[in-house]
Amino acid sequence: MTEPDSTNPVSPASPDLFTDLSADLLRQGKSIRFRATGRSMYPTIREEEAITVEPITPSSVRTGDIVLYRSAGQLVAHRVTKIERQGNRPVRFVVRDDTWGIRDETVASEQILGKVVAVERGGRTVNPYSARSKLRRIIHSMASRIKRWILQTSSISLPPHQGRREAKAITKTPKRGSTKGREAYHDMITPAERKILGAVATLLPERDALKMIPPCLPSDLRMNRLIDTAMREGLGGLLYKSFKRSGVLERLDEPEKEKITTHYYQVVRHNLRLIHALKEILHHSNKKDIGPVLLQGMDLIHEVYDDIGLRPMSDIDLWVLKKEYPILTYTLRELGYQNTPLYPNTYKRDSITVDLHTHLLWADRIRTRKQLLSIPDEEIYRDTRTVNWEGEEAQCLNRYDQVIYLGLHGLKHRFNRLIWLADIKNITASWGPREWEALHLCAENLGQPRIISYVLFLLAHLLGYHPAKKVSSELSKRLNLLERRALMGRVKGYGIPAWAPPFLFSSEMAWRSRLSFILESIFPRVEILKQVFPFSQVRPWQLYLKRLGQVVGLIRSPR
Repeated sequence: MTEPDSTNPVSPASPDLFTDLSADLLRQGKSIRFRATGRSMYPTIREEEAITVEPITPSSVRTGDIVLYRSAGQLVAHRVTKIERQGNRPVRFVVRDDTWGIRDETVASEQILGKVVAVERGGRTVNPYSARSKLRRIIHSMASRIKRWILQTSSISLPPHQGRREAKAITKTPKRGSTKGREAYHDMITPAERKILGAVATLLPERDALKMIPPCLPSDLRMNRLIDTAMREGLGGLLYKSFKRSGVLERLDEPEKEKITTHYYQVVRHNLRLIHALKEILHHSNKKDIGPVLLQGMDLIHEVYDDIGLRPMSDIDLWVLKKEYPILTYTLRELGYQNTPLYPNTYKRDSITVDLHTHLLWADRIRTRKQLLSIPDEEIYRDTRTVNWEGEEAQCLNRYDQVIYLGLHGLKHRFNRLIWLADIKNITASWGPREWEALHLCAENLGQPRIISYVLFLLAHLLGYHPAKKVSSELSKRLNLLERRALMGRVKGYGIPAWAPPFLFSSEMAWRSRLSFILESIFPRVEILKQVFPFSQVRPWQLYLKRLGQVVGLIRSPR
């Protein structure tokens, strides 16, 4: 299942308050009406059109219905293309956008809130299921296919401000069935956007922040697109704070101002929930002398970001040694958290998710990942820092290990969000050549020196950040042609290829170990394949056949 893109949610900036209120009204049997944002359901639902949603039970949903469902704290409206049942009871729904017609997400029955029954367009009410709407959607689908075919076979000129590099990225749209074209259009960052996002990604004093975002923004900057891009990349809170400091916020159109403001407060509200939950977990774990290590957002929001609305978090990531794992899981169950057999290390309670790690580099899923570190991760654990986290004691990685971990975590997810690079940028903002040299030595000691080169390459090309230039240039020379080609995919807009992380992770391994690592990454054990294909009730050998087909598709597509 893919995460909903910030260009797809249908509620105004998708604040949690709006989401909760809408869900409550629909569960009470009442209809709701609001304006849609995003273009994922074009031409059936166009941006800023008012839509009416009526409550519906999962058993009443039919193929072709446009359902409103809750996903990752957001409201999303997509069309149902397939219904999976257990007996006569529907349990899962496969939904798809209308714009590109590409399978997008699998939704559980309990996520379904309502059905879109009407669209208001030009002062009249339109039935989204009428023959005219269906014909319009078919024509749009055919036109999209023709457009993709034209882009494959010719160079389509773009407006001058978009530049040659973006034209090259778009004209490389692949053949039918690939997601490359779709991702290129959605993920590409224009030069004007890149300049602004690179500026807001740095935490600066008030006087310096005013200089970074001038009141008069570039004329070729599309503000609504910039806000959507920042939200998708995890930089929405930073953009809001920079706009507010520089005075740009008051000059925005009201819909744009409302979108970025409500997004900021949505992040604040969700992060407050996570912080409260973490304090409760730490309180009970400290009583049992358990020392979980805070990873990713929770560590950063405590020591790096001075405002909890600047750094979005989706869950609580904790790393614990194997000997303490049973005690911590027992503690979580005492607090009301439950896990599922499919994801044994993930615990949930209401909207709070806790992701436990028994190995710093996720060897609990792919066992050969233990070979990525040249030292036991217990040594890294012994070098952690003890901090006071909201009155409770917690462990955090030391700064050098933290940067290396964030780089490896970002690479695992192909750096598909700029916030991970912004994290590293803000941690290292005050570093000089000496600290960067120490970081490089630490990475070599861990057996992952190349990750620093990857991070520096992306920081320079995506955020315009060139720390310790002498060190940066020396490390950048380490990149070979294959590595540069893989990382340039993110710069050009269509993303780091799906095949790249296993090869980049294992670049320092001996060939025998590297082959073993790559093979297990591509064809993991059955328990992991069941997570990749959670709704496939087939035998193990059939799972591996499905995986082989998936791998072939990934080779053909850069995403």
